[in-house]
Amino acid sequence: MSDESLSPRMNAGIVVFTLTTVIPGMIVGGFMPEADVLPLWGWALLGLVGGAAAGAIAGERRPLLSAVCGAISGPLVAPATVAYVAMRISLSNTFWSVELLIPVLVAAIPGGLLFRLVNGPVED
Repeated sequence: MSDESLSPRMNAGIVVFTLTTVIPGMIVGGFMPEADVLPLWGWALLGLVGGAAAGAIAGERRPLLSAVCGAISGPLVAPATVAYVAMRISLSNTFWSVELLIPVLVAAIPGGLLFRLVNGPVED
């Protein structure tokens, strides 16, 4: 990857993925309990649709296959966040907000690796 910034499409895909997966993950993880208006499967469904949209936006070479990659990772974020928060709180009541990235990154691994295979390395 070059030293230059990501393409506008990639940045837009990251924003869509964040809005439709990370924020719902925070909601079901208990960080915004007043916004928890859906069951876990509803938030996972939002992650599926949002992840697919994010993949289609970010995938410049093969948007349809990229949408499948996003649809793989998107619905995993909310359950991964719930599982991580439950495990982490059982160990200690101290929780740093930066720790929310751990389940997101773990959930993004399968779709992210497939996205990289589908779209190849980022080039200028």
